[in-house]
Amino acid sequence: MATANLNENSPLINVAGVIARDNEQRLSCRTPAGKGVLCVLLVVFFERLAYYSITINLVSFSDKLFKDIGVQGLTVNLLFQGTAFFLPLVAGIIADTLLGKKKILASFFPIYILGSLLFTISGVSGVVQEAKVILFVAGLSLCTVGAAGVRACLTPYGADQIETKDSQRSFFHWSYFVINVSSLIAVTGINYIELEEGYWSGYVVAPCSLLCALVFFHVGNRWCRETEQPSYLLFVAVKHLTGQAKRGNTHQLPERNRLAVDPNDAKAFANVLVCISTLLGFSVVYSAYQTVYTLQGEHMNATVIGGKEITSSSLSAFDNAVILLIIPIVDRVVWPCLMSRGIRVSYLHRIGFGILCGILSVLAALLVEHYRHTGLSIMAQVPQYVLMGLGEILAFIPCYEMAYIESPAFTKSTTMGLVWTTSGIGFYISAFVINLVEESQNWFPMNDEDPKLSYPFLILEAVVVVFFILYLIVACTRKPKNGENRGNGRHEIV
Repeated sequence: MATANLNENSPLINVAGVIARDNEQRLSCRTPAGKGVLCVLLVVFFERLAYYSITINLVSFSDKLFKDIGVQGLTVNLLFQGTAFFLPLVAGIIADTLLGKKKILASFFPIYILGSLLFTISGVSGVVQEAKVILFVAGLSLCTVGAAGVRACLTPYGADQIETKDSQRSFFHWSYFVINVSSLIAVTGINYIELEEGYWSGYVVAPCSLLCALVFFHVGNRWCRETEQPSYLLFVAVKHLTGQAKRGNTHQLPERNRLAVDPNDAKAFANVLVCISTLLGFSVVYSAYQTVYTLQGEHMNATVIGGKEITSSSLSAFDNAVILLIIPIVDRVVWPCLMSRGIRVSYLHRIGFGILCGILSVLAALLVEHYRHTGLSIMAQVPQYVLMGLGEILAFIPCYEMAYIESPAFTKSTTMGLVWTTSGIGFYISAFVINLVEESQNWFPMNDEDPKLSYPFLILEAVVVVFFILYLIVACTRKPKNGENRGNGRHEIV
């Protein structure tokens, strides 16, 4: 695949569905690499559609399945999503050291499909209660494992097909765009099907979508390449950083891996790890957005214009809409404009603005909670969802870019897994806070006039502020780079 310099004003995907490299040469869908990237984006779409069809009403389904209310469903959802976010680190390490991205994806997709089938059967009304619980737990567990392997390797596998760094950055924008298209379909379409026709009617979308994803994955393998073969260099880099081995002291490893890790690669790996850790504050807010925000909406006036009622989970469509609107503007207008003036906003700065949006989102939720008992319309939640969408663009996408672009070649799946793991820790923190406050006080609303949900919001806000302070410490201790950025004459704001 020929190397070309990316024109700063060229999008990764143009209106004709072409993946651009520069003004003279484009990685079109007619080229092998273009077909490979297109297949990867289709795999991303169908895999995320399956995942969101499972999670969109997981809280309410868990409540009914376990014959409990409120916290039970929230806990199941938080633990499932937390584990699904946490395990990609393990899958990423296996990919970088043993199997490679392609084999991980080929191995974990069947597990994912089997889990989605069992989970779908648990939603069928004719199944006895005991069998439903067993199928639910087994299916959700297998989905957790399957999703972990896909998350760690799929987007790095797609980025491997693109050579220039600016094109890779654009790829992560459009990959996140595709993810939110799937989410919007789940929120507006599958959500309605599950609530009106029965849970299994929507859950059946999951195995069907995953089968489509698996087909496109194998079709794309005809054109996709894996740029880095698995090796033990990741372990060597970790030993280098922990001081357990000197440079080149790898005699205990197989001969093919007795390689010294470049100290610059080890430092780059360490820097990426530190920057990824700053995402933790936003991850706590993100987990609350997917759970506690929904619970808040269930105790609000759901009647909108025309006398129709909407579900609380459907409000997340505003989050998706903001992302789908802003990403093309950022990719086509904002970043090209900044780069044409020699300015690059660093990953840390973007993450910081994302965390601030998350803090403002929780503050908006607190304000809504203060007036909720007065019969406030559910549409009052829109600002907190909009702020969350802005936060996702500013926090998650830079982390994905950094995890792939700035990390050494032999750690890309691991660092991508670490991004997901950081999000998983955020879900675990939220689950801990929710269970803690529920055990100590009955702080979750049992009726529409009960304003006690403000207490968990206050605790989550305090936790996020603490993590934001830690972020500021990391950001302030980083050395600014005022020189040239990778030899292209651009200055980077750090």
